[in-house]
Amino acid sequence: MSTDACFYYKILSRNDSGNYTCIAEYEGQIVTKVITLSVSYIPSVTFEFQNYTEIDQYRYLQCNANGYPRNYTYKQWEHKSFFDEHIRFLSGNATGYLRLPTQTKQFRYQDNGVYVCSVSNGVPDNSGQLFQKSRAYLTSKENINQTISTEARIVDEIRNIALVSDEHHCEVLHNDSYSSTGSSDHDSNHSGHFDDGYESHTQHLLQILVRTTNMCISLQNRAL
Repeated sequence: MSTDACFYYKILSRNDSGNYTCIAEYEGQIVTKVITLSVSYIPSVTFEFQNYTEIDQYRYLQCNANGYPRNYTYKQWEHKSFFDEHIRFLSGNATGYLRLPTQTKQFRYQDNGVYVCSVSNGVPDNSGQLFQKSRAYLTSKENINQTISTEARIVDEIRNIALVSDEHHCEVLHNDSYSSTGSSDHDSNHSGHFDDGYESHTQHLLQILVRTTNMCISLQNRAL
């Protein structure tokens, strides 16, 4: 007769947390024991914020962590450009709330960019890192509209370059190669982020315009 009862997990996950009841019977008597299993896991990170307008004086971001144990430590926020360049560090509070410093209206555009939140609950990930990072993409609604307008103008200029001579033809890029990064999703609270490739896409359009313009001018000079 065995006096020990063991239950083994080969792979343990957060979903295995809960209450487990052990039932034993001896000489007609039944005894139960409830054991609580708590599985520790690293926090996942989400954000709450709104893309602001230049008339909004108060702007904030909320970094939400979801892990176990639920005692979280937040590092300073890092503000970076859309080109991944460091701009500044900002101090939020102990609950992951960051209120952006007050700016006069003409300088609020400087708050555009990427905001990196770093949070830990003391549980390391598979690579041994204690702090988990995630990033939010914040911009003004006016800036989004301006970006869409600028990209549309660039494409229109590319399409309208038509320097042609008798012997040489400058082939204009077709409009189908362009797809706008702008959408109404940018105005939502926490799903409205710039695509990660936003800045490289705009740079690509500019490079196409420069290359196409130089090619056409070169062909025109040769024709003359």
